[in-house]
Amino acid sequence: MRLAKATLIWAALVGVVCVPIALASTSSLLEWRGPIYILAGFSDISGLGLLLFQPLLREYWLRDLQGGKFDSVEALAASVKLHPKVVRKELRYAFLAPSITEAILTGEQPPTLTPARIPKTLPLTWSMQTRTLGF
Repeated sequence: MRLAKATLIWAALVGVVCVPIALASTSSLLEWRGPIYILAGFSDISGLGLLLFQPLLREYWLRDLQGGKFDSVEALAASVKLHPKVVRKELRYAFLAPSITEAILTGEQPPTLTPARIPKTLPLTWSMQTRTLGF
């Protein structure tokens, strides 16, 4: 049952990423654009789609770390073939307040908020996060 649910979730997310790309690739407006503009547009669509996968990955990573499957972030990073710094950064985003995550996904975040501006030592309380990040 659990495997079926996970498979269904991943299939839905793959569909959410692939359907916009497939629809965009059939647009009649592409004939008026140069190849570089077309590739840039597809990379934007792909990037937004991949944003949907990040919460799931972080959820699995946190569960694996807490459950003892990996004894360190370095071991987790090695298993997914990423640098430990990348994994730590992604895990930091897992603790963002839901209102901040929603604002980022809808484009309503303060213009000064960039990934580099989210501090490594972000407060864990959501009210302090919103104050620290200017919401």
